[in-house]
Amino acid sequence: PEGVSVEGLAAQWAGQAMQGELQADYSILGRTDRTVSIGEELDVAISAPAGETATLRITGSGVWIFNLRAGRPEFFKGDYRLIPSGDTNGAGGYPADFRITFQEEGNPAVPGTEPSAGNIARVSGHEIGSGPHDVDERARILSGLSSSVPAEVHSALELLNTTLPSGADDEVALGLAFLLSDPDRFTRLAAAKALGTWGTSDSVPVLLDALQDDFFLVEMEVMRALGRLGDERAVAPILDRLESEEKRPVASAALKELAGIAEPALIERLDSLDWSLRLEIVRILTKIGSEDALPKLDSLALDDRNGLVRQAATEAVTAIRER
Repeated sequence: PEGVSVEGLAAQWAGQAMQGELQADYSILGRTDRTVSIGEELDVAISAPAGETATLRITGSGVWIFNLRAGRPEFFKGDYRLIPSGDTNGAGGYPADFRITFQEEGNPAVPGTEPSAGNIARVSGHEIGSGPHDVDERARILSGLSSSVPAEVHSALELLNTTLPSGADDEVALGLAFLLSDPDRFTRLAAAKALGTWGTSDSVPVLLDALQDDFFLVEMEVMRALGRLGDERAVAPILDRLESEEKRPVASAALKELAGIAEPALIERLDSLDWSLRLEIVRILTKIGSEDALPKLDSLALDDRNGLVRQAATEAVTAIRER
């Protein structure tokens, strides 16, 4: 953000004790004979100096892939938002994209990363700009999206995933939608992520179809994209995936992005017989709920048969009334 730099924060915090409050939820997303995928939902509040109001909040989600045979992590991909105190950015903070590849000499790298000797962790972070910045660059992106050369496709996707559109771009959105049916699963994964930023309302039907993708990580990225696009057509299919414990962290985050659009359906689903589902919906409503949710939450706070749900509903009622 303008006027804020790492160097400035370092100078401000130098020699001071810092205090952080971290909440992290992890769940197994998928498993094969060789790997297990673990979803991470993270919310960190940092105060500097310790004891003062939080200076920075980091929130978002990621996916870890662990190699079961090697007994080590293989890949991490995370999408976070950095939210300074008093943030005035209408998007709710500033996006940060992290990818980490763990690799041993002689083993192939995860697609999209360069090979390197030794046991390494490579982090690539990109400043988010506002582009493409010129006609030629946009033409290269469109050409790359329709190219038969994988390297050109991946180059276009990398650029789109590290820039923000200056406005709706139907041609780019259409090119990305086409790639959701690409045979390569990592291409589909990158295309789904880009559609969360570059997609339009016309992208929603193809994203809804892509929820059936046989690669679990694509399904998760599609849910994130649908949440960011904020279309009511996404509410029901994402809410259905909230019933799966493996998919719940990502579905929950997407429903929070949908906010008021999702609230009526969330309130209705509070009648579920599954106490863990009721608990998760109450937690979502704690963040996004309005006065419309209060009657049902008051009822749960008084007489839900599960103590955790009663406690969470009480906290939700308090949070909504204080907003």
